[in-house]
Amino acid sequence: MSTKRVEQKRSAAFSIAFLIVVLVLVVLLLTGCAGEKGTVAGPGREGETPEAAGPEVTITLYFSRWTETEAYLVAEKREVAVHENLPLVALQGLIKGPATDDLLPTLPSTTTVLSLEIENGLCTVNFSKEILFDAYQVGPSATGEALALGSIANTLTEFPQIQEVKILIEGKSEGEVDRWPVENFWGHVGIYESLTRDESIIGPPFEPDDQPLQI
Repeated sequence: MSTKRVEQKRSAAFSIAFLIVVLVLVVLLLTGCAGEKGTVAGPGREGETPEAAGPEVTITLYFSRWTETEAYLVAEKREVAVHENLPLVALQGLIKGPATDDLLPTLPSTTTVLSLEIENGLCTVNFSKEILFDAYQVGPSATGEALALGSIANTLTEFPQIQEVKILIEGKSEGEVDRWPVENFWGHVGIYESLTRDESIIGPPFEPDDQPLQI
């Protein structure tokens, strides 16, 4: 075999080896980039990038405050993620209860919001029956019932698109649910009409010197 033929074979072999090395480097580079793209820094849900969390907005919820001489509602501010149905988020937060130790819940924690619709300033909220039958969680007195209904109305009318609130229970505004008259609610104030905002039952912010009544 001639020297020229040997050199040609060596050159071809070198070219093939060089191409293989380049391809391996390209594959490794692409794999590394793909891994970095899926990395999430800081807290967040699986597969969610930090930017996906979105901005936050302030909402106002109303919980009860009891002293030895009076009972009233106190506003509690919350920072929540922007949501297409903020009134529903606020109502769910109201059911969950206050974050402030000196405030008390107004609604049973077992309550579920079955639906919430807004039309022409009227917000129609459909609650599950637990709002009636688990009222013992918050004390179904006349004052407690007034504060419960007021907390719903005042929390929802914080939103400019809501002026009135109509309460349904298991889809009913009248009649009975498990033999309990819906209109009676907890047996004191009742829900015979739609609710409007009531500033008269909203008290001052909590002061540390004002010791709460243990109930």
